Amino acid sequence: MSKINVAVIGVGNCCSALVQGVHYYRTSSQRSSYGLMSERVGQYDAKDIEFVAAIDVNQKKVGRDLSEAIFLDPNNTPRFSAVPRIGVIVKKGPLLDGLGNHAKELIHVDSSKPSNISELLRESEAEILVNLLPTGAKRATQYYAEQALKAGCAFVNGTPSKLASDKNWQKRFKSARLQLVGDDIKNQVGSTVLHETILRMLSMRGVRIDESYQLDIGGGMESLNALDRDRSIIKRKVKIGTVSSAVPYKFPIVAGSSDYVEFMKNSRTSHFWIKGKYFGKSEFTLDMTLNVVEGPSCAAVLVDVIRATKIARDRKIAGTPIAICAYGFKQPPERLSFDEATRLFGEFSAGRRRKGS
Repeated sequence: MSKINVAVIGVGNCCSALVQGVHYYRTSSQRSSYGLMSERVGQYDAKDIEFVAAIDVNQKKVGRDLSEAIFLDPNNTPRFSAVPRIGVIVKKGPLLDGLGNHAKELIHVDSSKPSNISELLRESEAEILVNLLPTGAKRATQYYAEQALKAGCAFVNGTPSKLASDKNWQKRFKSARLQLVGDDIKNQVGSTVLHETILRMLSMRGVRIDESYQLDIGGGMESLNALDRDRSIIKRKVKIGTVSSAVPYKFPIVAGSSDYVEFMKNSRTSHFWIKGKYFGKSEFTLDMTLNVVEGPSCAAVLVDVIRATKIARDRKIAGTPIAICAYGFKQPPERLSFDEATRLFGEFSAGRRRKGS
C-alpha cells in the first residue's frame, strides 16, 4: 500500500489537529471505534497519510520540526496525541496577504528568505498540497496553487478564497491533469452544516422559514481574523450561501463570526435562532447553542478529503471531482444536499462515480 505524501501550508490549529489525529489513529487501539468520519476511503486508512513538507511565516515555527511547531503560540487547540519527531522542518513561505491586521499583533514574521516552494514540493515528493491559510489570503492562495501546478501536486483549498469554484482554475488544473478540491473546508461538528441540515429538515416537513441567524464567537485565529471587516465579509458570504441553499426560496438570514474572545482558546460557540410557521400558520421559534473545538472538527473532514484526493490522483481523475468538493467544502463548484453529497462520496470511494465527478 502506498503512502499519501502531504505538504501543508499554514501550521495553525487545524494543522495541529490533523497531525495529531493522523498519529492518534495510527497508534490507538480504538482507532476504528469513533471519531473518524470514514474508517477507510477506498483502500486508504488515516494512518496512510504522511507529512513530507510544511510551510509557515511565524518565526516561532519556521526551522522547527513539524511535531514541535504544531504546539507553539498562537496555536491553542488541545493536545490529544503525543506526536514524535517527524523529521519535517517547517519552511518559510512568502507572506503576501497571509496575515490580517489583528493577526499581525500576535505573529512575528520570520526574517529569513522564503523557500522555493515548487522546488520544496518536488524534493519532498509531495503529492497533495493542503492550503490552511487564514480567510482573506487570496493572493497567497493563488500563489501556492501556482506552485502546486509547477510541482505537479494536487491542491486542497481549505480557505474561502475562490479556487475550485473558479472556472479558470478548474481548467488550468484539468489541463495539467491534476486535482483541485475546495473551497472552504466544512467541519465534522460545524455550525454551518448543522444550521443547513436543520433548515433543510424543517423545509422538507412543510415548515415556512421566516428568518434565521447564526452568530459565532471563538478564541481561535479564524475568529480573530474575522475582526478584519474585509475578511469577515468573505467568510459571511460563504456561510450565508451554504446555509440559505437548504431552503428553496429567499428569506432573511445572517450567518458568520461576530466576535473574538481570547480566553475561549480554540473553542467556538455558535448561537442559532430560527423563526417560522407550520400547520395552520402556527408560529414557532428555535433557539439553540453549539460549543465545539475547531481544530479537530476541521481535521476530521480533511482526513477524508486527503484520502479521496489521493484516490482521484491514482485514478487519474483530473480537475475538480464533485464527489470530494461537495462532500467536504462549503463553497464547492456544484452544491449538493448533505445526503446526496455523502452518497456520492461513498460511491466515489468504492469506485463508482457519475460522469464528471
